[in-house]
Amino acid sequence: VWKSQQIDEKADQPSKSAKKEKPTPQKSQVEINQAKKELRKLEEDLKQVESEIEKLEKLKIDVELEMANPSLYSDEKELKKTQEKHQTIHKKLDTLNVNWENLVDKISVIQDVII
Repeated sequence: VWKSQQIDEKADQPSKSAKKEKPTPQKSQVEINQAKKELRKLEEDLKQVESEIEKLEKLKIDVELEMANPSLYSDEKELKKTQEKHQTIHKKLDTLNVNWENLVDKISVIQDVII
């Protein structure tokens, strides 16, 4: 009988190898509201960046069409001006794409906080 009591007691105890679950901290309503406010701001910024990217993409196409015109290459000043415009657009697009990626990352992090 004594041996069976020891076995029953051991069965009732959690094993030492079992992982202790850490309770996830509850987010206060204030934190959630702040996160939602920040999320709305970031989403507005994202829409603005996307709009700027779209405009620059269209402008880039127009400039590339200009550069496809053989007559452009007969005017050195105009050619240089068009090439510089093209380079400027590319630099702006690169910057905007990095901004877009950063905003998407921040939005993802905040959405995880809210959930």
